[in-house]
Amino acid sequence: MRVRQFLKEGHVRRPRRMKAPMKLELRPIPSPEIAKLIPPDPSRAYFDFGADVPFEPRSTDFSLANAVWLMEASFASYTDDKRRANMDRLLALNWQVSFPDEGNAQCLVLDGPEAIILAFRGTRIEGFVDPITRFRFVNTNLQDMLANFNFLPHDPGDGRKVHRGFNYALDLVYPKVNKIVDQTQQQSPNKQIWCTGHSLGAALATLAADRLSARYRVQGLYTFGSPRVGTPAFCKTFPVGNTYRFVDNRDLVPKVPPEVLYDHVGLLKYLTEDGRLLETEEKHTESAKLKDGFEFWRLAKEATVRDSHLNDMSTWTVPVESLVDHAPIYYANKIWNLLVKEHKS
Repeated sequence: MRVRQFLKEGHVRRPRRMKAPMKLELRPIPSPEIAKLIPPDPSRAYFDFGADVPFEPRSTDFSLANAVWLMEASFASYTDDKRRANMDRLLALNWQVSFPDEGNAQCLVLDGPEAIILAFRGTRIEGFVDPITRFRFVNTNLQDMLANFNFLPHDPGDGRKVHRGFNYALDLVYPKVNKIVDQTQQQSPNKQIWCTGHSLGAALATLAADRLSARYRVQGLYTFGSPRVGTPAFCKTFPVGNTYRFVDNRDLVPKVPPEVLYDHVGLLKYLTEDGRLLETEEKHTESAKLKDGFEFWRLAKEATVRDSHLNDMSTWTVPVESLVDHAPIYYANKIWNLLVKEHKS
């Protein structure tokens, strides 16, 4: 609780003496167990690469370094009182951290020397224990799911229609986020604004970037596993040119809501199963799908035999590959590994 209060109050910790540059190493892709896929990861030292891989606040082209930072922020945005993200490394680099929230919407605000990063939280996965059976359940947050499924078109006032549930969720927290941006721009007008998010958070980040652009220049938007947000008219007039959307392998979420209703913004960055980065979505042949399916179920079986407990659903394996590929840790570690490979080459 102490860490949570410290972050909420926005206090600044004195810079620590940084250690020698870290050696960039590949990060493992975890097995498909529920507990390993629920964000955030309390055992992860978020932004431990910060001194060696600095954020590029004025970048106008695609940047792997920025993709690593923004996905890490999206991952850490899931912090709550039960599962906290360890961001001591970031605080040591003179970044201030706060978590404005309202209702079921939350944003992680990272205020650095040259940039402010707005990372919106995605759909939460929660656990609870039945008081009678003592069985540990895992479920998605109801309010987040209602926002996802309320997909009727909504006109925010400019004739460009967007997803109603996403727009309402942003309405909850936007006044607090906008106030922070206003204060930051008044004090440091040259500080660059960046928006990001994973899943539902990606949708909120897209709408926030659009709203903020009416008053400020948003330097960039990177989304991860984003659902479709707006009609083609919204997407064609989207004001942030430096926009990229990541899709991991067979992640199901970017395929909803149906394409007949909404479309995506930004240039596609597609992560293959083996960790390559493509500009177009990979097409799987039937034989490849069958082979991949057998491999996925082999890994799931191994995880089940090794770690499954009858009274704890969090140790069960996720039976659907398209849901596993949506997990933030898969995006974060795959993008990090791309950076490491580029660095080594």
